[in-house]
Amino acid sequence: MLKDLNSIPPSYSDQKQQKMQKERLTGEFTSALNQFQRVQRDAAQKERDSYDKVRTGSTTSGGFEDHSSDTLISGFESSRQDAGMTQQSQVSYEDFEAIKERESQLHKLESDILDVNQIFKDLATMVHEQGDMIDSIEANVESAEVHVEQANTQLDKAVTYQSKARRKKFLLLICVLVLVGVLALIIYFSV
Repeated sequence: MLKDLNSIPPSYSDQKQQKMQKERLTGEFTSALNQFQRVQRDAAQKERDSYDKVRTGSTTSGGFEDHSSDTLISGFESSRQDAGMTQQSQVSYEDFEAIKERESQLHKLESDILDVNQIFKDLATMVHEQGDMIDSIEANVESAEVHVEQANTQLDKAVTYQSKARRKKFLLLICVLVLVGVLALIIYFSV
């Protein structure tokens, strides 16, 4: 029973509604795709800005500063300054490593964004192609509906013609029986 219901072609209004839904969903998908790509570009730009900011910060703070002054510096302060420079160069090296790691992550993110972009383009192409196939199916369904209506009309005519033919055969049979009866009476009374 359910299979029979599913095999019934949708009405013209259902087809129109499905077509409008398809167009609406296609528009929403395109909008979501554009928004996703915009967010991806913004994220990549923020990563680049952050990378540039870290790189700029490490080059300005990465150099060794001269802490000498015109006054006399005690040995303790001198050794403290040397330790600070060593620590600063170590921090600069760590910053440099962080920058390199961040740069590799940025390249990976950019590659992933391009891959996702290609996937969405392929998906959009498939949706467009399927839309054409759906339009073709819809045209075939409409054509089949017209043919079914014409077939129903022809079947109604055939039933009418068959009914008329039966009536004519019945009347012809009655006429033949009456004629045979009249001939039988004529023969019976004449002999």
